Amino acid sequence: MIELNNVHFIGIGGVSMKALAIYTAHYAKKVTGSDREYSEAFKILRESGIEVWQGSDVSKLGDVDTLVYSSAVPSDDPEFAYLTNKGVKSYERGEYLALMSSTCGRTIAVSGTHGKTTTSALIAHIMATARMPFVAHYGGSTEESGDKNLIVTGREYFLTEACEYKRSFLNLTPYIGVILNIDYDHPDCYSDIDEVKDTFLEFSRRSEITVCPSELNIKDAITFGYGEDADYRILNEENTGGRYSFDLLTPRGLTSLESNLFGKHNVYNVTVAYMVTSMIGLSDEEIAYGISTFSGVKRRFECKGKTLSGARVISDYAHHPKEIASVIDTARSMSKGRITVLFEPHTYSRTAKLMDEFVECFYWADDVALLPTYSARERSERGKSSLDLYYALIKSGRGALYMDSYDKAIEYIESHTAANDMVLVLGAGSIHLLADALTNTERDNDMS
Repeated sequence: MIELNNVHFIGIGGVSMKALAIYTAHYAKKVTGSDREYSEAFKILRESGIEVWQGSDVSKLGDVDTLVYSSAVPSDDPEFAYLTNKGVKSYERGEYLALMSSTCGRTIAVSGTHGKTTTSALIAHIMATARMPFVAHYGGSTEESGDKNLIVTGREYFLTEACEYKRSFLNLTPYIGVILNIDYDHPDCYSDIDEVKDTFLEFSRRSEITVCPSELNIKDAITFGYGEDADYRILNEENTGGRYSFDLLTPRGLTSLESNLFGKHNVYNVTVAYMVTSMIGLSDEEIAYGISTFSGVKRRFECKGKTLSGARVISDYAHHPKEIASVIDTARSMSKGRITVLFEPHTYSRTAKLMDEFVECFYWADDVALLPTYSARERSERGKSSLDLYYALIKSGRGALYMDSYDKAIEYIESHTAANDMVLVLGAGSIHLLADALTNTERDNDMS
């Protein structure tokens, strides 16, 4: 059993750090935390009995004996410097996640450039409806996890997202390690796609069982896909208004699956959820029920409602070109009108390294409006800004608009959209607040 006394989190407002802090409160005598920015997480943490404050304040630390810090925390942060100079036992977030996973019997870790949150949450939902004992930690809010993005029903399994950023997931030793896909998404810590692939291969080697697409050709993995070489083969796929149903040929035989999730990309996510939950002993009936009753994750093709003009507003976390193209493709298959994209680029380095892909990914949108870059952990000199992307789109002949505030975006949408149109609010930063503002009327989540 892990023994913790007084644990302090620096960067506690991050979605993973928040959940880890709340879970730590099950073990530690006292949990505190700080973050440079005030966020909605503060209220949730305080409701969980955790003392939090904005900024760095050494005077509030007391007798902290364990430090957990985000990889984004600089070494000259006053709290970090004070506690490490004192020799306090310290864990980077990924290291601490691995420590917390050891509180449970077996770890299920879901990795991949895209789809981690949806797939992890879907697996958790299936396990919850089947009344399995587990802990789940993932990067989004669902009906089960609420704003804590944490579920604790027992400790037979520890289910978590496994992120490749700064090779964080290599701290884990999973029983089942999932690789959903591999793309180049973190140019600030990987030189090229080959380095990314090598790191995922190392993650596979650390996993007792690896689940991945057959096209990745990972040795000894259990695979899924559309081809005859896949161990779990997708057949008879049907699209009904953006939602997909399909048959899955498995070692058990043929099973039929139907979900409420929008988008073809979710066929793979549903397949993986089936694979993982069948491997831990759930029946086809239990799995199919869990899949069919899962309502999704906030900010993953989340239907927010309508604007005053009647346009449907969709909020999505998409910030990589492949994710953006997938969201637009899904919207195109459903929309009866025009599609307008409001996009807030996430980090300067990603925009610079993937500039050509960003220019191409908006092809099927009717209008594209760019908001100022969400810098996250970076400074502008690290790469390219949303203005650079705007000029690249103009130069390509694709065209775009640039809006330097959410207020201007709201004014544009209210005057340039109509009933049957669809507005896609995309980005991993704070742009979800814009989606809320656009639908600050009576909520209507019906997709008809």
